[in-house]
Amino acid sequence: MVSKLTFAGLCLCLLLTRCSERPDGAACPVIPLGASIGQTAGQEAGFTLNHLAQTVEMIPIQTVEGCLMAQPRICWAQDSILILEDRAVIYRINSATGQIRTVIDRKGKGPGEYMMIGDVVCDPRRGEIYVSDLARKINTYTLNGRFLSASPVDFIGGFNQLPDRNFAITYYPSSYRTVCVGIYDSTWNKVCDYLPFADVTQQNRTGSVSVEPISRQNEQCYYKSTLGDTLYRLSSRGPVPALVLDKGELRLPAAIAMDVTRKKERSEYIFGEYGFLVDKFYFVSFYYDNRKYYDIWDLNTSALVYRNVLSSPSDPEGVVVAVDQKQINFWPKYVHDDCLYAIVGADTGIVPGLDENSNPVIVKIKIRSSE
Repeated sequence: MVSKLTFAGLCLCLLLTRCSERPDGAACPVIPLGASIGQTAGQEAGFTLNHLAQTVEMIPIQTVEGCLMAQPRICWAQDSILILEDRAVIYRINSATGQIRTVIDRKGKGPGEYMMIGDVVCDPRRGEIYVSDLARKINTYTLNGRFLSASPVDFIGGFNQLPDRNFAITYYPSSYRTVCVGIYDSTWNKVCDYLPFADVTQQNRTGSVSVEPISRQNEQCYYKSTLGDTLYRLSSRGPVPALVLDKGELRLPAAIAMDVTRKKERSEYIFGEYGFLVDKFYFVSFYYDNRKYYDIWDLNTSALVYRNVLSSPSDPEGVVVAVDQKQINFWPKYVHDDCLYAIVGADTGIVPGLDENSNPVIVKIKIRSSE
């Protein structure tokens, strides 16, 4: 959900564990990402996302004076609530109408204010919005934007809420951190830590660290380290392997990833992968050989369903979807249940009457159930 936070002079996070078997003995899906390089899928056959979609819905965000958004990110989507963040301003939007219901614009150092937003999480059951401030505190607001409390915390990183209403936190490596993930209760007291960092203390620390976000999909929280192959489902009891991205010989070595002087060598490996689980599919993007890949994989068969490889920045991203007899390129930025969400500019023309002076449009695609 949150963009990556970069801290110079620290080592990258690498999980010690790489497994394809869950504690109950059941195997989790394995995607042969490395072995698939060179394969094509979907484009030659004219594949569009409509092949998987049950419905395609457009939600134009209300345009009002003082609330023109530039590059909003989707922080939350559930029931009738959409939470967006744009340039340190938080918006609560009615997902049925696109109407802006709440604006939280509290930049500053005073009570109820924040210096820099890391993550935004919503608990609709409690009617609360949680905002992580990189000044090491969590601000709590009502859905109407009223400030409730500020809780000091001892971490900087991504966070999200577990089904039991505890919070999962990602840490960055430091002299006093030995693990990647921490679990905190609703009052921000630590419950436990898990997933240890690899011992890379003897390696050259001339690079930077990316603290990966914890994504919330289908009421569950998921985490994959920058260099790890395993996507974990998180809980207060511990991590459970959910998926393995097998990069094989194309897995990025830590020594190269950590060293900015070797940045050009990264193109020889797969890196920067990030994805979403929805129904039986995994949508994942990654970089290899100076190109960006957009893949859709079938988790039941480990088969590549669709692939789009960008050769230049001007190439269309993601996958084509037809919306009211118009075609746009779509790639999910948020997933809830069996629905994919993305934001497209109003100037794409998918909604008549909107232009570059209008707020963007949220495209919501409900994936057809495979059951």
